[in-house]
Amino acid sequence: PKPIIKISSQIGCPAHCKFCDLGDAPFRRNLLPHELLQQFQYMYELSSELGIRIGNKQHKVNVAGSGEPLLNKHLVDGLKLIAEYEPSFKVCTVAPKSKATIENFKRLAEFGGSYAHPIQIQISLISTSQLHREQSVGMPLLVLDQISALGKLWRAANPVRSQINLSLILAADTPVDVAEIVKLLPPEHYRFRFRPYIPTNHGRQNALRQISNDQMEEVKAAFRAEGYYVGEEATPTATEQTFELASNVSRKRVDQGQ
Repeated sequence: PKPIIKISSQIGCPAHCKFCDLGDAPFRRNLLPHELLQQFQYMYELSSELGIRIGNKQHKVNVAGSGEPLLNKHLVDGLKLIAEYEPSFKVCTVAPKSKATIENFKRLAEFGGSYAHPIQIQISLISTSQLHREQSVGMPLLVLDQISALGKLWRAANPVRSQINLSLILAADTPVDVAEIVKLLPPEHYRFRFRPYIPTNHGRQNALRQISNDQMEEVKAAFRAEGYYVGEEATPTATEQTFELASNVSRKRVDQGQ
């Protein structure tokens, strides 16, 4: 497997997702291109110092730390700096509803079309219900037909590696109905990753409850029945569940001195 280095796109996050442990963190600013590069370089060099030989392996840079990548106008310039190391990329977004999102996505698609290594787009759809999506995030989000338009734009620029990942973070009461999305986001162009909500302090404050394994399997089966690839890569390990290691939890605990 590729070594994966996760970086942040912003200090704080304007999305304020209810399930994220950084959902109550104030937004500070965009990270600059050289700051995006420095995060990668630091982890790359630290690994070598720890005796982890990764220099001869291709890396994947996952833009999934603090922040909403498509609201950082410096995103693509930062990725171009990191591209000197020839990693693959994964960019995770909740798809905010704004002109900045569309313009940044266009730049990202153009970069992806000319870059020699894969660039993976993952849209955190959260739910198939637009109302629930926007209630889960502290900003307006693109509706499904607008996300479909982004997909067409991506496929035009990246005809070989054209599939987009859609992720659903499912709590007990998350509305999910595959019939609501299958026409706009068909399985030949989109694949799904499901992850159960892992309890966070911020999630508890918003009364989120964990989904049962049986509920989770029912949802996956419904999507598979419509022809979707359902990735198991996001399934939490026993360690993640025991210690409640949702994304960004470790960062929050460090900030709090835990």
